[in-house]
Amino acid sequence: MIFRIFRLLSPSHKLKLKLFFLFMITTSIAEIVSIASLVPFLTAITNPQKLYNFELMRPLIDFFSIYSYKDLIFPVTMLFISTALFAGACRIYLVYFMSKITYSITAEISSMIYKGYLMKDYLYHISTSKDVMLDMIVNKSNNSMRNIILSSLTLGSSIAIFSIIVLALFIYNWLVTSVAILFFGGIYFFADFITRTKTRSNNHIISEFSYKNIREIKESLGSIKNAILAGVTDYFVENFISLNSKIKSAQASNVFISNSPRYFIEALGMVVIAVIAYNLSDSEDVTYIFTILGVFVLSTQKLLPIMQKIYNSNKVIKQNTIQAEQIISLIEEADALQKNNLSKTIALKDFKDAIIFKDVKFSFGSKVIFNHLNFTLKKGSRVAVVGESGVGKTTLLDLLMGLLSPETGNIIIDNKALSTDNIASWRSLLSHVPQDCFLSNKTIQENVAFAIPKNLINMKRVIRACKQAQVHDFINSLPEKYNTIIGSGGRVLSGGQAQRLGIARALYQKSSVIILDEATNSLDKITEESVLLSLKKLPSTITVIIITHSKTSLKVCDTLLKISRKGVKIEKI
Repeated sequence: MIFRIFRLLSPSHKLKLKLFFLFMITTSIAEIVSIASLVPFLTAITNPQKLYNFELMRPLIDFFSIYSYKDLIFPVTMLFISTALFAGACRIYLVYFMSKITYSITAEISSMIYKGYLMKDYLYHISTSKDVMLDMIVNKSNNSMRNIILSSLTLGSSIAIFSIIVLALFIYNWLVTSVAILFFGGIYFFADFITRTKTRSNNHIISEFSYKNIREIKESLGSIKNAILAGVTDYFVENFISLNSKIKSAQASNVFISNSPRYFIEALGMVVIAVIAYNLSDSEDVTYIFTILGVFVLSTQKLLPIMQKIYNSNKVIKQNTIQAEQIISLIEEADALQKNNLSKTIALKDFKDAIIFKDVKFSFGSKVIFNHLNFTLKKGSRVAVVGESGVGKTTLLDLLMGLLSPETGNIIIDNKALSTDNIASWRSLLSHVPQDCFLSNKTIQENVAFAIPKNLINMKRVIRACKQAQVHDFINSLPEKYNTIIGSGGRVLSGGQAQRLGIARALYQKSSVIILDEATNSLDKITEESVLLSLKKLPSTITVIIITHSKTSLKVCDTLLKISRKGVKIEKI
């Protein structure tokens, strides 16, 4: 799984990870040097003359012109202090480097997840709960992936430092080192084995109830008016408490499982040191006793936290594996889709002739919506789509816009069948105004020029589109005019004003085809007539398609597309 994550990363992050592992090796060597420098330091303290006569110390003695064994104590002490401080500085920087790269990679993966969902086809979006996507983007990407990445880096650095220290200790005293590692390692392995099932159960609880918790919050806030009027806010609070307590209980259990071995191991570490000291007590070489005890005490002080980190990181990785696998699969699927689209894209530069539905069949599950659907819409037509509720008017337009794909048959644009090769360029020629137009918490001009950076907005086009949509006078009456921030969902606007902004957005885009899905229903009759008249006056090169129940809309249309359960019928008006 770690290698799958690595393959997804940008080249800059891959380089940073390589630099991290290089510095990790440097830190490991610094730790070994700091432990190794303890031997001459303790020897200098207990028996400086022995150290002075040691052959390997001659180069240092000659370099510093040391003529007495007593003069050796200070430089050896400074050497030990310097190596200890350098090793500590390396560890501190390693933690800093690890934190920075973890959150940087997490941010990149979050954007990949967001992009992955946006690249999903429309059918996925209408059949998948938004709560699932929100939970994945906000919670699982920021929490699970961060935990996986941080724990993986911690695990890697800890194993590297642990291995090099143990190797040095093995060379110094292989018997004591072997017994200690087998003993402590066995305890951690046993702890991991007996808690594996409980950890897996906790992970499933956290994953399942986190999603349910978000859904509960979203539903309660979305129906807050009804909740207040019905006096049922306590119901939502109790549900939240119930779900949240299950999540926190599972999280607390995981924290206990991850950290509990540490204290038991620390106590046993002191026992091991005491046993080593007892076995060495018969030796008359005090320097040897102090040196070997000092080396193993310092090594234990370094190794026990590292062993705990290895155990803890391994647990955290396992705890987050389920969510991480979901995230990686989503990103890999989006990458494959993007590469496929880039390799096959064929541009439809313009709409010149006609839209043809030829033997189109489409179903939602087992329910057949259209079967052998055949009709033609000419460029420049003003088309009114009418029919009873539930017969598939919106579905028909979703097929026309390429948001849904027919099971059989073809949708043909200027003698070219719509396919994955040209669907993106076809969509770029369309503008869609839904019944409930989405407006973001930005200025009016930014909402009209949808998803265009503010510095690139053409204000002349914005004003012209708003005039055509009969909303310019209202905007000019506002204190901030086109710079007015309208609030999330356009909450400072009436329904009719918000809808007219949606129509202005479609007109701003200068599309070849404008599609209105009951977009004039919330307008008063006078405003509706004005907006429809503006649509009628659009150049004849623009095709307008309107789903409507209003007879007023029929006055500006030249083609009637009747949809019934028996099929589709086209009439001239």
